Amino acid sequence: MARAGAVIENPVIGDRVVFVHTTAETGGTLLEFDIFARSGAQGPPEHVHPTSAERFEVLRGNLRARVAGVERTIAPGEALTVPAGTPHTWWNVGAEEVQVRVQLRPAGRMETFLETIYGLASAGRTNSKGVPSFLQLAVFAPAYFDTNHITRPPLAVQRVIFGAVAPLARLLGYLPDFPYPYPPAAPGGPQHEGAP
Repeated sequence: MARAGAVIENPVIGDRVVFVHTTAETGGTLLEFDIFARSGAQGPPEHVHPTSAERFEVLRGNLRARVAGVERTIAPGEALTVPAGTPHTWWNVGAEEVQVRVQLRPAGRMETFLETIYGLASAGRTNSKGVPSFLQLAVFAPAYFDTNHITRPPLAVQRVIFGAVAPLARLLGYLPDFPYPYPPAAPGGPQHEGAP
């Protein structure tokens, strides 16, 4: 489980997240984190947060975003809010690492979604683009449809395809959530859930 100040890293795509306010700390009203993405980072596929608004504030570097088909560049000190249910994506267009403060209201299960994706990448269970195997996706993606889902193929098609494959994936031991391998806390300090 995340806590303020905790860092998760994706060694495959080379970005990291630093949690500022976690879901538990805000009672689910807000998830806030900084994302650091290297120069040229492609960002996530176009996706939707069905019930959460997402705000991006660029702290360093330049972020390019496409929201409902319209592209714009967000410079340091500028912000962009994406209403719930709006297709969007982003990528780093600058020559330096970009640092973006992200807020999701309400938090939904986005914190666990991020921990799972980054955990799978850390365990070597994604491809070179950071995408989990199809069998992993069959159980992972539907578990988060209410929080986050890609726009292509259409959600109805995703439900049918993953619904057909998920029983086999579960039989083979795939689970929707995959814990991020947080390092053990210092003696006397707070422990992460699941830390050794």
